[in-house]
Amino acid sequence: MDKYVVIDLETTGHSPKNNDKIIEVGIVVIENDEIVDTYSTFLNPKQTIPPFIVNLTGISNDDVADAPTFEEKAYEIAHYFEDCYIIAHNISFDLGFLNAELANFNIPQLKNPVLDTVELARILFPTSAGFKLEKLAEFLDIEHEDPHRALSDAYVTAKLFLKIKEKLHTLPIETIDHLLQLEPKLHSDLFALLYAQKKALQYTEDIYTHIETYRGIAYKKPVQDNPNPGGYDCSYGDFLDELYESNGVMETKLKHYEKRQGQRQMSEYIQEGFDAKKHVLIEAETGTGKSIAYLIPAIYEAVRNDERIVISTHTTQLQSQLLEEEIPLIRSLIPFHFSATLLKGKQHYISFEKLERELEQIEDDNYDIVLTKAMILVWLLETETGDIDEVHLPSRGTLFYQKLSAESEGTFDPTSPWFSRSYYQRAENEHNKRI
Repeated sequence: MDKYVVIDLETTGHSPKNNDKIIEVGIVVIENDEIVDTYSTFLNPKQTIPPFIVNLTGISNDDVADAPTFEEKAYEIAHYFEDCYIIAHNISFDLGFLNAELANFNIPQLKNPVLDTVELARILFPTSAGFKLEKLAEFLDIEHEDPHRALSDAYVTAKLFLKIKEKLHTLPIETIDHLLQLEPKLHSDLFALLYAQKKALQYTEDIYTHIETYRGIAYKKPVQDNPNPGGYDCSYGDFLDELYESNGVMETKLKHYEKRQGQRQMSEYIQEGFDAKKHVLIEAETGTGKSIAYLIPAIYEAVRNDERIVISTHTTQLQSQLLEEEIPLIRSLIPFHFSATLLKGKQHYISFEKLERELEQIEDDNYDIVLTKAMILVWLLETETGDIDEVHLPSRGTLFYQKLSAESEGTFDPTSPWFSRSYYQRAENEHNKRI
């Protein structure tokens, strides 16, 4: 079956059990990975649309006053779903509403195989900041012209599904095998798509050069960083002039850059502390640009003296911000090479050894555990750090993850076959060797 029909509904409320009704239907038909048809109609719910729904969707009572009722359009709508997968972003909501309305008029309910793009996006794009349709559209660079309107949402959901399917085709056979084991407990009828990918991989000579596998688990091959730090013979004062002053690097390279009062002064105070080997205590107001102000002298000092400098933060969120935002920014501004790595507590790093054991035990897993395992299996193909903070886990999945963290290993046995592959050990080794 290679026909997929996406449905999105706008309704007067959240539940047909509360007599909420459909006010707009949007349908998008996909065949052979192309959008081939669309359908949209207002429906008269025979009740007043609540103001919060009007504000959310922009659909007014006047818009639906002369629209057909669901009964008038029921067979026309149901006809779209012959011999296809039904796709929705939260399938239980849209299909539940649609089947409830069909049942009201003694029309057979739809029992097609289903695919829920919320669930599938969680699995295939586990590092997205969120899984609402707007967030995913932003994450995947899908244009979303008219949020909370049925056809627009259905169209974006169709585009999202095509990206999900495309991502699915990149998975190695080891990951596919594990997902096939988990699939019966997922909401989506994913077996056929997974099996087709497995079958295709059995007859291909494609080699995943960025993937390693061990004991049935596939993960991203560690990137070998070969830092080539070089000295920098410019004086610190000239270095700061080049960065901070008029026509300096910050002004010329950063859009909307404004010189901040106290930022350069903070960089100077910190360097004076390094030179005098004394503590420096600084209080700076919001908007000073404190992170940049202390990173610049720290990096300069580390490279000049060929030594490590440790930056300790109060929260892991700030650690991640420094590594993912501030340090890449500084790399683009300064004329010399430096290396940086992040070391968190062991509880942040996944343990391959624990994961291997848990993947063998699925019979008693609830839905959130199955979903968490599926997300982690895909994430392993992308992560270089093994830091679970990269993944947007479901709430109960966060609790389950505690069983998978390196913290649960206690003292890691160096004779373990997973020792050389441990993310925590790798992070610790990188921390010890880097400047």
